[in-house]
Amino acid sequence: MKEEEVGKLIMDPSTRLIIIHGPSDSGKTFTVKNALSGMNYIYMDESDYSINGILKKFQLINDYARYM
Repeated sequence: MKEEEVGKLIMDPSTRLIIIHGPSDSGKTFTVKNALSGMNYIYMDESDYSINGILKKFQLINDYARYM
C-alpha cells in the first residue's frame, strides 16, 4: 500500500482500523510513518503490546507507579 493510499485511509473518518501486513523489511513501518508525517499520532508496533509498552507510549509510567 502506498503512502498516499494509507494517508487517505487515515483521513477518512469512517476508517476505524488499518492493518498493513507483509514480509519483514518490506517497508511497512516506513510507509506508515511517512503517511502520518505532520499529523499528531502515536505509532505502536508489536513491541508496545504489553502494559509496560503502552504506559511508556502514553507517558504514564510515573503515574502508574505513583498509584500502585
